[in-house]
Amino acid sequence: MIISDDDVGWQGGQDLKRVIEENGGCVAFTEKVHLSYGRDKLLQIINMAQRHAVKVIVVHSCEVHFKNLIGFFAAQNVTDKVFVFTASFTMTLGLFPKQTWRLFNGSLGLAPHYAKILGFEEFIAHLNPLKDPNDIFIKLLWEKVFNCKWPQSMKTESKNGVATEIISTSCSENQTFDKHDIFVFELFDLSYTYHTYLAVYAIADALTSLMSCIPGRGPFVDGACADANNIQPWQVKTVIPLTRYHNNTAQQLM
Repeated sequence: MIISDDDVGWQGGQDLKRVIEENGGCVAFTEKVHLSYGRDKLLQIINMAQRHAVKVIVVHSCEVHFKNLIGFFAAQNVTDKVFVFTASFTMTLGLFPKQTWRLFNGSLGLAPHYAKILGFEEFIAHLNPLKDPNDIFIKLLWEKVFNCKWPQSMKTESKNGVATEIISTSCSENQTFDKHDIFVFELFDLSYTYHTYLAVYAIADALTSLMSCIPGRGPFVDGACADANNIQPWQVKTVIPLTRYHNNTAQQLM
């Protein structure tokens, strides 16, 4: 395993190793990699990979940290390994030197599952500062999408002691999204958004289950229920793994 030398790599590496071993696999070595690592450290990792008879190297790192290391794999002509990249790695060939491309042949890249979030585009299309005047994010969103500034945030410069307003397009609450504007949300890559969406539904369903609990049939000791007016986080966490339901795309979530 090769993991990034940061919190994501350390935590994810521990979880990966545990799951691999639970399923009968063996992790021969774990090496850390980082964008800041120099030549000696990267060669040390290459030598470790060559000393072992492993044929599969699991990479749990973003592509930026792995970029220099894959260059050393190519330079040392280490071509007998199969790389398995976790979801933290994005395959962007333009980021890697052409001589490294052959090392990706036969590799396996994993990505989080996602599906269309029903009603999401319609929800975005109907966003408007008039409807949600207290939502501080909508006004920031307006400035981003329409490349404008709200009148109260227009900047001024002082020239020869005279305040001069910097000319900028003024935002309007009458502006509306069209299909072109909606693309700013990258609706074709909602893998992480989708999992947040599922998590919200799972918590909401767990809360519903706890609040409708019948004493004697509850999920806790002796069939006890939670206090509907004082539900604790640990109680929600206990109920979520017991839940089986489908979302509105007919996908089973738990």
